[in-house]
Amino acid sequence: MSLNNKIRKFVLATKEEKVIYFFKLFKKIYILILPFFRLFKLPFVSGSKRRNIFLDFSERMTNLGKFIRYRYYLGFKLFYSCSKNGTGIVNHIMFDNIYEKDTCVFLKESLRGLNKPSFVDVGANIGLISLFLLKNVKDISIYAFEPSPHQHMLFKKTIEENNIAGSVKLFDLALSDTSGTVPFFMHNEANCSGDGFYDTGRGGDGRVINVIATPLDLWWQNNGKVKIDLIKVDTEGAELFVFKGAKELITECHPCIFFEMQEVNYRVYNYTWRDVLSFFESINYSVYTESGKKLDIYNTEELMLNNYNFIAKSY
Repeated sequence: MSLNNKIRKFVLATKEEKVIYFFKLFKKIYILILPFFRLFKLPFVSGSKRRNIFLDFSERMTNLGKFIRYRYYLGFKLFYSCSKNGTGIVNHIMFDNIYEKDTCVFLKESLRGLNKPSFVDVGANIGLISLFLLKNVKDISIYAFEPSPHQHMLFKKTIEENNIAGSVKLFDLALSDTSGTVPFFMHNEANCSGDGFYDTGRGGDGRVINVIATPLDLWWQNNGKVKIDLIKVDTEGAELFVFKGAKELITECHPCIFFEMQEVNYRVYNYTWRDVLSFFESINYSVYTESGKKLDIYNTEELMLNNYNFIAKSY
């Protein structure tokens, strides 16, 4: 969008939209200058925090155009793209230190008390949630799925450089309810968290590639039907496809399922939240908000106004 169009859009925006715009602009500026202000912390920090200050500062002072960089995250060397568009979700951990902390803590707590728990990360991106659980849950086994080549490459490098392949198995499969080669929409690196089978219109420009799709049930059968305790699904609208392709696993293992549900994504997939609830009801699961409010046909639309992460549990 040209500068003139951006100015015009801002002038015509409502008061609430202008507030949102200023907050986003402030956050972008904050992230841009944060490495410089962090230099003043050097005498007071040590270890990985000191190393991250140097790494962030060097990134701002050198050519950002073509390199893969790393920073320290929860004791791991985390690899990401520092090209012009960059790996956008890295900004979250620069701003908040822990990526989606509330979500990560909830996932950790859902595994409390389990002996050698197992976690399936569907839409793993560069591995931020998987790394948090690996750091905080003893003896966990992680099976991560990321079909986008760029994110898969970065997460694979993180796994290799940290010698964690024994605990984290990464697959370049797109989980769905069918098998075969299918089109997959990729965005630029800054908006890569919006990649999916269809373009939802939320992530800017992109291009279509082909990826290998498979039902989670088929992968599970081919891997000895390992016990699965927890599944996280963030596939930008393809969540119901994933659930349908994992029906046998779910009904046999009864995992807790943490997933994103947004109507703006579902529109291009031609289904609604009603179809999601209907699927879970058919396998004796109920759906809740993170705060524990149970969803039904009467309250779901209202609850979705302020929530986009939900939990499905067997009953």
